[in-house]
Amino acid sequence: MVLLCFAAGAILAMNRAPQMIARIGAARLAALAVGLFGMGIALVATAAQFGVAMVIAGLCGAAFGALDVSMNSHAADLEARAKRPIMSTLHAMFSGGTLAGAMAYAALARGGMGSATILPKTGRRDYQPDFRLTESGIYIEHSGVRRQKTADGRERLVTAPFVDRDEYLAGMEWKRQIHAENETNLIETYSYERQEGRLLTGLAEKLTPYVTLNPLPANTIYDRIVELKQVDDFSKLLGTFLRKFKSGGYTLTILASNARPSSFITELREDPAYGIAAALGAEANAHVCGECGGRLLGVTGKDGRIWYRCEHVQHCGNLLPACPSCGTALPRRSGGTTETRCDCGASYPTCPACANGWLVERSGTYGTFLGCVRYPNCTVKVDPGRRGRSANVWRS
Repeated sequence: MVLLCFAAGAILAMNRAPQMIARIGAARLAALAVGLFGMGIALVATAAQFGVAMVIAGLCGAAFGALDVSMNSHAADLEARAKRPIMSTLHAMFSGGTLAGAMAYAALARGGMGSATILPKTGRRDYQPDFRLTESGIYIEHSGVRRQKTADGRERLVTAPFVDRDEYLAGMEWKRQIHAENETNLIETYSYERQEGRLLTGLAEKLTPYVTLNPLPANTIYDRIVELKQVDDFSKLLGTFLRKFKSGGYTLTILASNARPSSFITELREDPAYGIAAALGAEANAHVCGECGGRLLGVTGKDGRIWYRCEHVQHCGNLLPACPSCGTALPRRSGGTTETRCDCGASYPTCPACANGWLVERSGTYGTFLGCVRYPNCTVKVDPGRRGRSANVWRS
């Protein structure tokens, strides 16, 4: 739209240029137009509002159109005075100057100068925000980091295995510094907010002081994407199917083989842009439900603790707490042993009665005992005095 305003201004000015040349002369009009054009280019690059950028682009285009006509008119006057052909030479010099300017800017940009924002300490440039709200001027950056508790109870941000953590965190700090220096408003979101189920609600809270929220229905957003021709025919077919299917009150579950996944499932796993599956190579971190074979997904309870529940929550009631030591990871059973170990280093005795549970110390009427963390779904009890030998196991 900004470029369209530039073109419209140029066309209008070209039509009016002959009358202006007749009044003030081609040379004066060219000098005036080149000054206005230079200022317009600088102003349109720094415009903070979309409407302002459109107006400045229109004026800049008008200056360029007037400059184009007045330069050629003045060149024709010079050629008439010289009584020899010089128009082609002037056009060649204009083209050569344009080429030289482009090469000079390319050299400056390669050396760290130009319109790109540079921080000497990091060497970064060409900052491109994830999102920018044109009306309010708010910048939104989403960072692919998650929170992880260490063995000593501290919390650290971690990235995907294939991402350089230190470089990524330095980039996050660089973006904050850019906004601090330019006194612009930056809102940040994080992957761990999505993992904890509060990404959209948290974003709404952060935006509330700056904008009036008016969310669109999901179907309206999808229809708009279709109008922009960003959805292929196959995706349209799937969208129509899902709408019809959901309107019938059904629940759709896609079953996929871990041993021989289809090309569709493989694409979901390999491309983190989908945001609905683990990245390639993260299969080892998948938690399999011992009751139905589905996936155990991390959720945050009302008490703020992390729990792992089966993805088939409507049909399977398997629910496990996170590791008591780190509070985030889910302990796994160690092959060939009677222990369930967590990535943080903590270990627990394995529940002998269920597939995913482990034993923790509890107190009852007759003293302490080891009970399964899946209680009340699993009511097994173990005498702690005989654990490691022939333990007494009973169900309440």
